[in-house]
Amino acid sequence: MTINCRLLLFAYCDIISAEVSPWYRSGSCRDPFITYLKRGFLSFWFIQSIKETTVLIIFFIVSFLASVIGAICGIGGGMVGRALNKKMDNRAVDKLFIGLMVVIVLICAYNIWKYIN
Repeated sequence: MTINCRLLLFAYCDIISAEVSPWYRSGSCRDPFITYLKRGFLSFWFIQSIKETTVLIIFFIVSFLASVIGAICGIGGGMVGRALNKKMDNRAVDKLFIGLMVVIVLICAYNIWKYIN
């Protein structure tokens, strides 16, 4: 269970201001120390929120660009494959496909050997 430190600090500032400051009890909270604490906390919260928002925006931009680049590469690979397929006979396509399967199996075997040891 995690405790939100921002809310805890804000509640602590309210407890301090209610117990210490006679101005807080009278309804016109003009205690400079409590005002300073609350301003510091709110500025910290605002800066932290900006940082989190910036990270989220960057994450969404990068994920969008990655999906666009993936789509472009997929379409481009299909076009190149179609052009190569027209120039090759079926026997060459079969050899190319089997060679690709061998490369994939070797990569899988390398990963298994690497992570077992």
